[in-house]
This record gives sequence, C-alpha cells and structure tokens, in this order.
Amino acid sequence: MHGVSFMKNMVKSDIKLRRDRPDKSSDQLNNISSFWLWCVPAFITGSGVVLHSNGILSVTMAGAVYTVSIGWIGIGCFINGNRCGRVHCKIDGILFPLLSIAGFLGVVGLINLDWNVFWITFFVILVSSFSVELFWKKYV
Repeated sequence: MHGVSFMKNMVKSDIKLRRDRPDKSSDQLNNISSFWLWCVPAFITGSGVVLHSNGILSVTMAGAVYTVSIGWIGIGCFINGNRCGRVHCKIDGILFPLLSIAGFLGVVGLINLDWNVFWITFFVILVSSFSVELFWKKYV
C-alpha cells in the first residue's frame, strides 16, 4: 500500500511541476496567430517607412504608425511570453510597449523624440532579448 501511495504522490507532483512550467507548445510563433501578432505590424511599419521616405507620410504620421506597430508587437510578445515563457518575449513584452509609450509622447509633442534613436532603441532591445536566450536560456 505504501508503494501505491508513493506513486500517487509522484504523479501528483509531476503534474504540478508540468503545470508550473511554461508550455513550449503554446508558443504563438508556431501557429497562424504569429501572422497577426508580428507579420502584420511589421508590414505596416515597413509601409510607413516607405511612405515617409517618399514624402507621402509626414514625420508625425510615420511616428504614429511606428508607435502603434511597436505597441502591437509588444502586446503580442507580452501575451506570448505569458503563454510559453520565452525569455525574449518576456523582455520584449515589457520594453516594446514602454518604447511605444515614448513614441506616443513624441507624436503628441510632449517630448522631443528623434525617430532614429527610437529605432536604434528598438533594435538594441530586440538583439539584447534574443542574446539572453542564446547565451543564457530560452524559457523561464
């Protein structure tokens, strides 16, 4: 009887451990929602860059496009980070929305924001978050 009780406790603790660990299979990168969470805003951002470069969008309108897109990507990362536990999603899911808030403040004129600095910051965050996964661990 003692052996059966021991096995039941082992199974219960294993189930609890699996529940506490992130579910790698729920990573949104592996399904169609990745298209909506990351590809669409990336396309919108690219379109904004092209339209601004050709003089069709003003700096303010381009900044609004960039701000919304980075916020959208950040929210996608935040949702995905909570579902799958990817380290870069956890980092980007916090820092991209904050960057988006800074972009919004620049668009409405509350702060003086250089959009080159905005994009440098974006890429520093992105490269740093993936570097953490590369050199430390992929899941938390």
